[in-house]
Amino acid sequence: MIKERIVIPDFRLSPRIDQVGVEERASRFTKRSIKKESKIEGLKLVLSMIDLTTLEGKDTPGKVKQLCYKA
Repeated sequence: MIKERIVIPDFRLSPRIDQVGVEERASRFTKRSIKKESKIEGLKLVLSMIDLTTLEGKDTPGKVKQLCYKA
């Protein structure tokens, strides 16, 4: 019998996050205005990237509708 080795990552080696910088950059996105044409194109792009496929193969129309609602 082969035993599985559990590897615990050493998070001390992870890069540090500049929390203040992240928050400042994120706040800029909420203050920007996006022009109508760019906004429409961006929304189309986002919608085209949503994966609405089901994995079980036995999903009911109700389950698929629920997935779409969540998306």
